[in-house]
Amino acid sequence: MGAGLYLRALPVCYVDTKFIETYHKLIETLLEAFYPGQIKEQGLAYWLGCLDKPKGWLMVRPLCPDTRYALSGLPILRLPIHVLHSQALPAKHILVVENEQSCLALSETENTIAVAGGGKNINWMNAGWLQKKTVAYWGDIDSEGLMILSRAREYCPKLTAIMMDDQTIKQFINRMVDEPDSINHEPTHLTHDELTLFTELRRGIYGFKRLEQERLPSEYIKQALEKWLDKPTPYSS
Repeated sequence: MGAGLYLRALPVCYVDTKFIETYHKLIETLLEAFYPGQIKEQGLAYWLGCLDKPKGWLMVRPLCPDTRYALSGLPILRLPIHVLHSQALPAKHILVVENEQSCLALSETENTIAVAGGGKNINWMNAGWLQKKTVAYWGDIDSEGLMILSRAREYCPKLTAIMMDDQTIKQFINRMVDEPDSINHEPTHLTHDELTLFTELRRGIYGFKRLEQERLPSEYIKQALEKWLDKPTPYSS
């Protein structure tokens, strides 16, 4: 029935275009009675042959004239995760940033594209094309941020973490704020130094506080990016 259409494009008579989306749970329950085990397991859209609405939009920001030109001159755009997973970005260096505000504050950086806004949703980082790039990850320095870093490195083993170390904390310790909750389980893909920092944060060495990436000054960020591009360091256990 769906024939590759989105739910709102289905040719259903006498109801508005939002009807199926609005009542999809009820429709699934009713159809399940006629087709046991087929609807809820696969989902209504799949059963109807419809396309799922794109989810998990990420911010993509080219950071130099060449990468902007390669993206039709666009200074910023959004792509759903499934597109980013299959479509290589036209830059030698890819910077993955946890928060969008920090991404928007980035200065010009040669041959680099930043991807932001995924938070914990980083499954796209196992994309084959990404393994051929120089990749860095930058997130908050807290237990959750380091856990995300660990997962990111699981997907992309050669990535470099930037501005997520004890040196950054010690330099800007007066900018730290309370971390309300701490991750209980231990991440498995951190370097020795990163795991030490995770343990120190969790044990309250820094007063159970966190350093949000938005609190770092622009000049420090610029210098960190220049250092990364000058000497990219692959992960080693």
